[in-house]
Amino acid sequence: MRISKLSKRILSAVLFAAMLAASELGLSYVLEPVSFARWFKSDLRTMEKQGQEADLVIVGGSRTFRSFVPSILEEELGFDCVINGGSALQSLSGSYYQLKELTERFHPKYAVLAVTWNGLTYGIGTQSNLIVLDRLTGLNKLEFIKNGFTDDDRIFALLKSYRFRKNLTAEDLAEIHEDKRTLAENNGRPFVKEGDIYSDTGFVYSYESIPQGNVPITHHGIYDWTEIHEDRVEYLDKIVGLCKEKDIKLMLVSAPSTLMQVYNIDSYQMAVDYYEEYAAKNGLIYHNLNYLKDREELLPDTMFMDYNHLNGEGAEALSRVYAKILAGDLAGEDTASYFYRDFYELQEKTDRIAAVSASFEPADTEGKYSVQLNSLHGENITPYYALFVKNSDGSLTKISD
Repeated sequence: MRISKLSKRILSAVLFAAMLAASELGLSYVLEPVSFARWFKSDLRTMEKQGQEADLVIVGGSRTFRSFVPSILEEELGFDCVINGGSALQSLSGSYYQLKELTERFHPKYAVLAVTWNGLTYGIGTQSNLIVLDRLTGLNKLEFIKNGFTDDDRIFALLKSYRFRKNLTAEDLAEIHEDKRTLAENNGRPFVKEGDIYSDTGFVYSYESIPQGNVPITHHGIYDWTEIHEDRVEYLDKIVGLCKEKDIKLMLVSAPSTLMQVYNIDSYQMAVDYYEEYAAKNGLIYHNLNYLKDREELLPDTMFMDYNHLNGEGAEALSRVYAKILAGDLAGEDTASYFYRDFYELQEKTDRIAAVSASFEPADTEGKYSVQLNSLHGENITPYYALFVKNSDGSLTKISD
């Protein structure tokens, strides 16, 4: 039987495409490092096989997956299943597609969207969307590639071999191989990455802790409502519309940062005002957990792993309190008593300095230095500084009261 030239060309094209696809799959496997997305998707597949549906899903950025412990929320609220769909730097477009996928697969009754003071104003990085993309499947994955990425960035979304091309060094390849070998030997659990542990349906536990009073002054921010991106607001509206369409009760929340970070954002209250007004306009509940009345006792600096994220112990403590607040909200109770009214009342009721920094520069006179001191605190606080010199033997000598 003769094969026509056209058939030969088609066959050659198919074989070539198959070779490219096989090469892509092979390179992707070798170059792609192990990530939390693998365990998150594995959990979801297991739940689907068991025919499980969700009571509550939570989406948002890194403070989401480090703040809310599904098993504690389940225990305190009497729920069978809570899913934490947070991921690092998750944009509102990413939150929309992550929530869309979770609602289609697990039909939750309730949803929580974690919002941030700069979520409508900051620039979205390609990497933050790629992290969400790794957690999506099917049509949602394709839609997100189409709508969430620029033309220049789609190559990162479509070709993992290109995305992870920098992992071609012998050191990186050896580390990736060792991680995958260890996981295979441990049957995939537990997964520890740089000291963090994937522990509970999307939640990541950290043992890191900041000594009380030692949060560095860092990541100064300025909230400017004129820099709000309308496309972010559109995705916020789409999330609200999605939940209304599927009869899901949506709530907004801001997960806590250190007191230093809250104090170090100019016009922070304006960002809170925006979400409060947005929630009121759309019939939603919004809580800012930075304004918890007992946050100094509940979430001291030692409950944080860094300037902006709770550690595992802090997340457990917060989740028990947030469960009580959610329970009150779902019962139609007024939960305003859990919170300070605004940023100014938070400062007024907080009797400590949030953070201190110092810089030392040589003065004009030889052997002398100028010292610039800075601290973050409320107007009700008057700071006093003492300066010490650390000697070679580790002892301290006071040079200024």
